[in-house]
Amino acid sequence: TNIMKKQIAKIAAVCMLVASVFGSVPNSESVSVNYKVDAAQSNFDLSTRLDMSELYGYADVTANGLESVTGGGNSTPVIVTTLSDLKKEASGNLPKVIVISGTIVCPDYAVDVGSNKTIVGIDDNAVLYGGFNIKNSSNVIVCNLNVQGTWPNSGPDDCFNIENSHHVWLNHLSVWNSTDGNIDIKAGSDYITVSWCKIWYTDDTVVNGKDVHGHRLSCLIGSGAGDHDATDMGKLHVTYHHNWFGNNLDQRMPRVMYGRAHIYNNYYTAKDNTYCVGADCYASVLIENNSFNDVNNPHQFHYDNEYPASIVARGNLYNNTSGTKDSGQKKENNKVSPFETTVYDYKLNNASDVSGVVSSYAGPKDLSDGSVVSAENKNSKNVKGVADTKKEINANATPLPEQTPVNSECDNPI
Repeated sequence: TNIMKKQIAKIAAVCMLVASVFGSVPNSESVSVNYKVDAAQSNFDLSTRLDMSELYGYADVTANGLESVTGGGNSTPVIVTTLSDLKKEASGNLPKVIVISGTIVCPDYAVDVGSNKTIVGIDDNAVLYGGFNIKNSSNVIVCNLNVQGTWPNSGPDDCFNIENSHHVWLNHLSVWNSTDGNIDIKAGSDYITVSWCKIWYTDDTVVNGKDVHGHRLSCLIGSGAGDHDATDMGKLHVTYHHNWFGNNLDQRMPRVMYGRAHIYNNYYTAKDNTYCVGADCYASVLIENNSFNDVNNPHQFHYDNEYPASIVARGNLYNNTSGTKDSGQKKENNKVSPFETTVYDYKLNNASDVSGVVSSYAGPKDLSDGSVVSAENKNSKNVKGVADTKKEINANATPLPEQTPVNSECDNPI
């Protein structure tokens, strides 16, 4: 007993040292002699934290050898409470259901996530302080979790860095305060859905008249400006739906390059921002039934350069907005194929209902009684996907056929 007390005292001292070095690092409940708890002992029920009926969008499209995203499937959940063992469970490609309990702090490097993983918070208070690195992986679900970036301390650049990965679903998350991007999807990633997330920054700190937190650039799809054709052209199929882009976000909600992005039923309240949705460099974007409130430049083409892009905007609500609402083709003499229909079915809320629904249900939520899903589906309409012969998707398909021009006017892939 005395030995155990000494061990606990040493661990507590280390935690105090970490807090002193990294500033306002969250209080951590991750200090535990028994880092892993058997799910049966804890009576954890995954269905209270993950409901697959909420899955819509590109993560549910059959492609690249996967029928849909399933994560760790029916694997026995393992509850983790320390960083070292979260990293251990998240590595490799074996199917795992990983349940984060308490607050886990990763102040240096993001947690690498292998294929076939479900990572979920045990309750609405579970926190990862740092970030996830989903690179060269597939079939990953992260849901019902708080992911806090390390700003203003040093740490992982992004809360989510997704590179060269496909079939990833981020759902019912709170994501805030990255040092670079809250959610960056790039380097040939494909078939991604981001849904029911609350995304923001806590401040836009100004010191002596200078904005010292100016890099509040939230969500990126693609990277570079005309120099990533080899990795990104024909990929970056991403759906953003029912997310809340909130306080102190400045740009990239999201910004799209190369990709084909469906952005629907999102709620925008990022007052004093620069712009919300940006499109450039062969991007083709469908912006549908969103609610833009007190924001600048709801959607715009980027930069006066030679790169074409397309925006289809329909059914959106603009409440006290200012600035640009670009749509159509960025370059009339150099077009890309417009994004007018999806290859998947989805449920679409009226733009007038978005503020109430998203503000009530975005972020981590207990799904045990079905009330959240019921409210999400209230007054929504079913939209059927259209898979034509040039966009047919099957288990052996690659994304390339969807990126070819659909008519003679369009000389560029999208």
